[in-house]
Amino acid sequence: MEKVMVVAKSALCAAGFTDETGFFAGAFPALTAAIVNSHIFMERGISETDYDYKQIIPYTVVKYKNKYLLLKRLSKQGEKRLHGMLSIGVGGHINENERQGGETMLINGALRELNEEVRVSFTKDPVFMGFLNDNEADVGRVHLGLVYLLAAEDGVFKINEKDKMEGGWTAADELAEKLPAMEGWSRILIESGLIC
Repeated sequence: MEKVMVVAKSALCAAGFTDETGFFAGAFPALTAAIVNSHIFMERGISETDYDYKQIIPYTVVKYKNKYLLLKRLSKQGEKRLHGMLSIGVGGHINENERQGGETMLINGALRELNEEVRVSFTKDPVFMGFLNDNEADVGRVHLGLVYLLAAEDGVFKINEKDKMEGGWTAADELAEKLPAMEGWSRILIESGLIC
C-alpha cells in the first residue's frame, strides 16, 4: 500500500498555519520546518479522508517567457475528483523513498513528480513561491500545496503520460478566461496574481 507524506494540522497550526483558503506567498520558515520535522508517512487511502492531517503536495508551475504550461487531466489520471479539469501546476505526493534530510526531500519530490508527468529543459531548480490551501473542495481539504515556479529554457515540452493528460503553452493574459474549467488550486493561483 502506497504511503505518502502527511503532517498533522495541529503541528502546522502551531507553526502559524491558519487553515484558510488561499495562496500565501513567502518563505514561512516555521511552517516549512514543521513539515520537515513533524511529517509522517500514512497510507494514501486513509489520508484521503482523515481531515486531521494534510498531505504535502509539491505543485510546480512551468513558465516559458510569458506563457505557462496548462494541462488537462484526462479520465485515466489517478485523482477522479480532478478529471476533465485544467491545471496550471504539476503536483504529486512525497513518498517514503524521499526521506532525505531537510528541505531536500521537498524539492526532490517536486522534481520527481514534474519529470514523471512532463519533460522540459531547465538549468535552475524550481523556486519556492509559497503555500496553497483550499478548503472549498473535498480534494483540497486534505492537501497542502508547496508552490514552485520553474523557468523553462525553451518552448519544447513532452507529456510523458499522454493517456492521463494533454496540454500546451498558454499566454498569461489568456488564463483568466479559462478559470471556469480549472481545478481549485489553479484558480486560486491565477486569482492571487502570482501568474502574470
